[in-house]
Amino acid sequence: MHPSTPLIAIASIVTVFMSTGSLWAEKVKANRTEINAFIKADTNADQKLNKSEFRTFVNLMATAGQPAAKRIRFFRAYGFAFSIVDKDKNGILSPIELRTADNDFRSGKL
Repeated sequence: MHPSTPLIAIASIVTVFMSTGSLWAEKVKANRTEINAFIKADTNADQKLNKSEFRTFVNLMATAGQPAAKRIRFFRAYGFAFSIVDKDKNGILSPIELRTADNDFRSGKL
């Protein structure tokens, strides 16, 4: 993963949908660590992450060893990472936005 890309949150947000049996779960793939981090971070249980929840999510993923999350935390680039993932600029991150950013990062688009 590229050190400047804050896409770790993408996979984690998708986990909320997977855990709730949503149709989004079929479109987004997430591992158990991502799911657990998303659920813990999503304090209002709306299956989306606001800026504060995203920061928590990143910290949980960094603690779990996720490289991009570790970089975001190290550089305290939470706001920058959030702005990259928030494609529709509505101030919240959906699982699809997270997955898209993660996929873009992995393919070298970010």
